[in-house]
Amino acid sequence: ARAGGQGQARPRGDVQRQKDIVELICLLSNLNGNQILLTTHSPYILSSMNNFIYAGKLGKTQHDEVAKIMNENTWISPERVSAFFVANGKIRDIIDPELELIKEEEIDSASTLINKQYDQLFELDVHEELHRQI
Repeated sequence: ARAGGQGQARPRGDVQRQKDIVELICLLSNLNGNQILLTTHSPYILSSMNNFIYAGKLGKTQHDEVAKIMNENTWISPERVSAFFVANGKIRDIIDPELELIKEEEIDSASTLINKQYDQLFELDVHEELHRQI
């Protein structure tokens, strides 16, 4: 998982739950070719999704090796994935056409957004605590 920045303290269980959710989504997507629409700001969800896409890509040429790492029923073929960033009435494709994965900088920007929000809340909390001590 990509985490960074001051104040980014996600309990391991939270990250694991998000990975498990993505794994279930991928599994359900592969049953009868279901289509899934997922919206998120979570860099953990995006990173996990990238892992399942990467497994789908590598599994074509290195099936047995990839199957030792991830359940093949959860692999997602890159051709089945679209990912977009939506803001201010505009939509931007965030799939790297060469790598066939969600762009790392887009995942990092989601993390930055989460960190900024956390930092703002933390500042409020610290300010309130200091105010109570006075």
